[in-house]
Amino acid sequence: MKKYRWFRVDTAAIMFSSLSSENWGRTFRYSAYFKNNIKPELLEKAACDLMPYYPAIYAYLKKGFFWNYLAGSSLLPEIREENDCGMLPIVSRKDTRPDFRLTYKGNRINIECSHSLGDGKGIIVFFKALLTRYNELYHGAEGEYVTKEDPEINVTNAFSDYYRKDGEKADGKSKKAYHFPETYEDNFLKLLFIEMSTSSVKELAHKEKMTITEYLTAVLMLGIIRSTKEPVNEPITVAVPVNLRRFFPTMSVRNFTVQTFITFEPKGRQDVTLKEILEATRGQLKAQIRTQELQKTINKYGALVNNPVIKIVPNIIKQPVMRKMQKDTHAGVTTIFTNYGACS
Repeated sequence: MKKYRWFRVDTAAIMFSSLSSENWGRTFRYSAYFKNNIKPELLEKAACDLMPYYPAIYAYLKKGFFWNYLAGSSLLPEIREENDCGMLPIVSRKDTRPDFRLTYKGNRINIECSHSLGDGKGIIVFFKALLTRYNELYHGAEGEYVTKEDPEINVTNAFSDYYRKDGEKADGKSKKAYHFPETYEDNFLKLLFIEMSTSSVKELAHKEKMTITEYLTAVLMLGIIRSTKEPVNEPITVAVPVNLRRFFPTMSVRNFTVQTFITFEPKGRQDVTLKEILEATRGQLKAQIRTQELQKTINKYGALVNNPVIKIVPNIIKQPVMRKMQKDTHAGVTTIFTNYGACS
C-alpha cells in the first residue's frame, strides 16, 4: 500500500486554492499534437509510469484547519476522450484523484491542471515528460520508465527558498482598471484555437524594439478599446505573469511566478492607434522584471504567509480575508495575458 504523504501548498497556491470555485476554477491547459491518433491505453500507462517522479502533481487539494494542503493520491488522474468544450473547473475533488486531467481527441493530447498544483512553466516539465514516455511506449519501449528527475527537488516551495524576511517589500496599491460588463450567456465559448506566424510577430515586435509579449499585450489593449460600445475612461491594465525561474534558479515544478502589470489610459478615445499604445507601454514590463523588483514581490508574498498572527487564524476566517484581498487586486486588472515563450 502506498504511504500517505501530504504537502504544504506553495506560497502562490495559498491564494489560488482558497479562491477556486465552479465559476473560477484557476485551471490552465496545454495541448500537443502527434502524427497518429492517440492510443488511450498507452496514455494511461505513461501517466502511471510518471507517478513516482512527480508526487506533488499527483495530489489533490484538501481543506485544513489553518491552511489548505495537498494530499498525495494513489489514483491516476481522470483520463478520457474530450467530448466537451474543455477547461472545466477542477475544484472540490471528492474522488481523491489528482487535480489535473488528461484528455485526447484524434491525434491531440491535452492536460488541464489546477493552479494549486503548479504554474505553467512547472507543469510543462511534467507534460513534456508524459509526452516523451507516451512516445516511447508508442514505439514499443520495453522495461520500466527511467529518468534523472529527482522527485524531492521538484516539490520544493521556491518562494520560501528565496524569501528574505528583512528585505524590502513591494507596494500593493493599484489604480482601478476598466472591467468588461459582467453579462454571460449559458453557452459561451470556452476555447478558441488561433495560429499565427511566430517569425512574423517577432519581426513586427522587433521593429518596435519590443518583445513579443509587450507587442501582443499592446495589440490586446487595442482590441479591448475597439470591442467596447462605450468609450473607455478607466485605465486598461493587463496582468502579465513572469516566470521567476529566469531570475532565481530552482528545479521546482510548483508555482513560482508573479504578476507584472502593463497599463494604458485611452481617456475615452476610441480612435487610439496601435502606435500610440506601443509608445505609451514601451518599457513598463522591463522596469518590473529587474531582479531587485521581483525580490520585493517575493518578500511581500512571504511576509503575508509567514505572519505569526495569520498563521494561527483558522482557515474559515482566513478565506473571506483573502477573497477581499483578491477582489481589491482584481479591481486593478482588466485581463491577463500569458505568453509561455519558446517551447522545444
